[in-house]
Formats: sequence, structure tokens, C-alpha cells
Amino acid sequence: MEILNFARDNLPLVDECMNANEPATKLTEWFQAMNDLACFLKYIVTGKSDVPRWFSMDLQRLKEEFQSHKFPGPSRNHARNQYTNAIRKAKRAYTRESASKNKGGAWKVLNPCKSINWLNTFKKSSPIDEKQLANKFATHFRHKIDSLKTRPYSSDILSKLKDF
Repeated sequence: MEILNFARDNLPLVDECMNANEPATKLTEWFQAMNDLACFLKYIVTGKSDVPRWFSMDLQRLKEEFQSHKFPGPSRNHARNQYTNAIRKAKRAYTRESASKNKGGAWKVLNPCKSINWLNTFKKSSPIDEKQLANKFATHFRHKIDSLKTRPYSSDILSKLKDF
């Protein structure tokens, strides 16, 4: 309620004789300022772990076994090699499983998408070349833009805001 009263007391100064862009800019800045006052950030820890999905309890056990060897020697080297080998296998298996889940697998990642032949897409009786197709697209969208253009009036904006 406090922010609403503040907003009502600090309305932006807009005049009907202004260019439409000026009040629109002022109103946008005012709305953004009021939104910043009304919103606040709250950080919630979701409990999502930083541990990769491929890391298992067996890998954790091998890691602890490797770290338990404090002094260099053949037993420490053997534990390190086992742990490293198990990590590589787990990553490989996870990557393989992820690729097989996706439709197309690894080849879809490796092969780029094939381009679309727009000339075959438009099934018309008369043959059309690329330049004609580009010109038709250009004229269509130019006409679309021209048909949607309206003259900006600040009085329209102000009349809609008076309801609030």
C-alpha cells in the first residue's frame, strides 16, 4: 500500500501536446522505477547438488581410498589409477547414455542441419527463381508494415492512463 501511495504522489509529468515518444519514454521509466520498488529478490537454495550426475557412490569410495594414502608409493599410485580409470568410464557411460537418449544420437550433434530449399516448398504451377522469391517476400513484408503503421498520438496514451 505504501508503494501505491508513493506512485500516486509521484506521477510523471506528461502533456498532451508532447510528441508521443516523450511521454512514452517518461511513462516507461516511471513504470520501471515503480516495478523496482515493488519487486525484491529472494534467493532460495533448491538443494541442487554441484556433484555431476555421473558421479556415483562407488567413485566416492574410490576417491576416499585414494585420499587415504598420504605417502607416495605403489599402493597410492594403484589407488589413484583405479579412481582415474573409474571416472573416465563413468563419464564415457554418461555421455553415451545422453547421446542415445536424444533422437539422432551423436550424429545429430556432429552433422549440421540441412538447409531448406524454399523453391521446392512453394508448390505453384509457375516456376520461380530465387530472385523472384526474394522480391515477393520483400514486397509482402513492406505491405504488411505499411498496413500496420499508425500515427502516434500522446492523447491516446493519456486517455488510457486516466482510467487508473
